[in-house]
Amino acid sequence: MLPKTATARNMFAIVAAGVATTVATAGVLLFLSYRAVEERSISEMVNAAEASAGEVETYFAQVKALSWNMRSALYAMKATNAPSRETMNGIFDRLMADNPFALGVSTGWEPDAFDGKDAQYVNQPGHDATGRYIPYFVRNAGKVDMVALVDYDKPGPGDYYQVPKATGKDLLTEPYSYVIGDKNVLMTSFMVPLSFDGAFKGVTGVDIALDALAADMAQLKPLGEGYVALLSQGGSIVSYPDAAVLGKTLGDSGLDTAAWQALIANPEKAMEITDANGLTSMAVAVPVPLVPGTTWYTVVAVPKSVLFANLSALAVTSIIVIAIATGLMIAIGWLLAARFRKRLETVIVATSEIAHGRTDVDLSESERKDEIGEMARSLAVLRDATLAKVRLEGEAEQNRALSE
Repeated sequence: MLPKTATARNMFAIVAAGVATTVATAGVLLFLSYRAVEERSISEMVNAAEASAGEVETYFAQVKALSWNMRSALYAMKATNAPSRETMNGIFDRLMADNPFALGVSTGWEPDAFDGKDAQYVNQPGHDATGRYIPYFVRNAGKVDMVALVDYDKPGPGDYYQVPKATGKDLLTEPYSYVIGDKNVLMTSFMVPLSFDGAFKGVTGVDIALDALAADMAQLKPLGEGYVALLSQGGSIVSYPDAAVLGKTLGDSGLDTAAWQALIANPEKAMEITDANGLTSMAVAVPVPLVPGTTWYTVVAVPKSVLFANLSALAVTSIIVIAIATGLMIAIGWLLAARFRKRLETVIVATSEIAHGRTDVDLSESERKDEIGEMARSLAVLRDATLAKVRLEGEAEQNRALSE
């Protein structure tokens, strides 16, 4: 409901315009602050993801280097024309001692491809019924055991052997669980083919447990309360705050598969993801190229409540400031309107009294140098004219009385 008087309406309009201007200005500043915070936060998240990706690449660089060194050692042994399994086993055992990050090292050869002596090693330690040279050195309960590789001739379980054989290229396997001792270990294998004169003769490679890498990444807290996740090319979860999902694929993890796949499909683009507890975070993915054709991804996620915590405080402060400013403008407007109305009422009352012939009116406003003062001075002229008229009429009345 609008005020009834013109003065009050004008003051109301002025106050409303001031409030609207203040709110609009605060809204624009809040929006600009939101954009600035968002851009800075996303930039920090991308930097954190790239730093984590660099750590993953560095971690796997040592794995690849060890595999390539093992290949060189096998090539050198083969070039002697008198390759020795026992000597090579000693080298592998030493490599395990010198490279504690390796969970296991292995080599597997085609029938009679290493030294032509498979028949002599049938069912010997580190061999199976074929006698092929297939030793696997693996850490178990604080020591290194030598056993024979298994499933190397079976598609699927034996992809660590069959894929390099078929492609002639290095292979980083998808993460898989393997029982060592009485412990289920999440691990991956980096395997390289062994070729002589263009013909495939076998493989060699390194197995690594992924729990240490996952633990290192779990300690990272981007922007104080975020986390870093690591996903394989096939969508297996290598690192995530909830240990229950490690080793599972996105589809089996209970996470928002579509949102995570969208992240991976759009590297370095910030998107919203929601976890199983309903917590909404901003997340960004960065690719980690490990071998040609195989890319893993680091994902940095930070709760939106953390990203925009300062902005929320700014919004609350802005609302408080706007409320205080609105109250002050209303109070000042009301006081100004009341003062203006009082002055105007003084002139209106004087006008009415002069109209009724009274001349002893309050024209103190005539001393003011403003519009109301001008009105009061005009009334003063009218009052003086009324006084002159009264005086003339009195003199005329006296003259008539004397003449009679």
